Amino acid sequence: SILHFTASHQDDLGLTVVQPENEIGVINMALGSAYAGARAMVASSGGGFSLMQESMSLAGMSETPILVIECQRAGPSTGVPTYTAQSDMDLAMCFGQGEFPSIVLAPGDTEEAFYRAGEGLNLAWKYQVPVVLLSDKHLSESSMSTELELDKVSPEEAKIEKNPDSDYERYRFTEDGVSPLAFPGSPDTVVKTTSYEHIEFGYTTEDPAEIEAMQDKRKRKWGGIEKDVMRREPVKVYGDENSDKLILGWGSTKGAILEAMKLIDSPTKFVQPIYLRPFPSKIVGDYIDGASKTVCVENNATGQLAKLIRGETLKTVDEKVLKYDARPFNPPDLAKKLEVLL
Repeated sequence: SILHFTASHQDDLGLTVVQPENEIGVINMALGSAYAGARAMVASSGGGFSLMQESMSLAGMSETPILVIECQRAGPSTGVPTYTAQSDMDLAMCFGQGEFPSIVLAPGDTEEAFYRAGEGLNLAWKYQVPVVLLSDKHLSESSMSTELELDKVSPEEAKIEKNPDSDYERYRFTEDGVSPLAFPGSPDTVVKTTSYEHIEFGYTTEDPAEIEAMQDKRKRKWGGIEKDVMRREPVKVYGDENSDKLILGWGSTKGAILEAMKLIDSPTKFVQPIYLRPFPSKIVGDYIDGASKTVCVENNATGQLAKLIRGETLKTVDEKVLKYDARPFNPPDLAKKLEVLL
């Protein structure tokens, strides 16, 4: 749906939309575009995202900014490609081999998807990291009316080398771990990027001290990323703020949960984490601490958000409502289950 929409409006929006031969070609073409200075994003489903894993790790090593939208469908493998699921969170949280900073977020409706996609692309360029936005079949192919303020989405400033010369260091050591970008075509400047571990100029190294120093450089990005994300409303809260009955959910379950809450007699509160990495641990943990009963609602079989919450906050949700028949939640049915559990 993203490909079809952007392709039909590329002239109006000033976009270049390309459908290469496969998902590996997609991600590598996008990384090449970003290396050349163009803000690029790709969109696929879980199977396509799986094929992109080596190149996602390349983005981490080469510090190439990229936004990938992953619209989940029922798996594993081809699974049920015409229906929906929320079963790829674990994949999105662990994409690419090796260790490198990255960002994962999951909007819950059309309005959030619009604003947060722009936010994700800005974060990718601000910190030169890969960013994954988790959507799903239900959200990406549903239609609804919403009011959008287009001027609220605009490019945020990236760190650019204003006058690169022959001594340009693509991976210059900086206090925040983010090196100034230059692009091919700059006179007298070689912009060297690589999938190998490297020194500041981009040349390969196998020296232990140089390897550790560059790993530390990339790790320093985490501090800025975490502070930045926590300023961007990483969690949304709905319902009765004073209720001690807490529902947790993520992504497109938001709509069904909000509708189900209208059908429940007792007051409830819904907490929706939008950022999954970095995870807003303190905010979510405090809401769990203030609840007498917690229920996690997810479109998967294993409770992936519940597992993430346990790992990030050391807190366990009391109950889970899991639906994994490739269909989204039906609000009246969900309301009945929540009334019993809450």
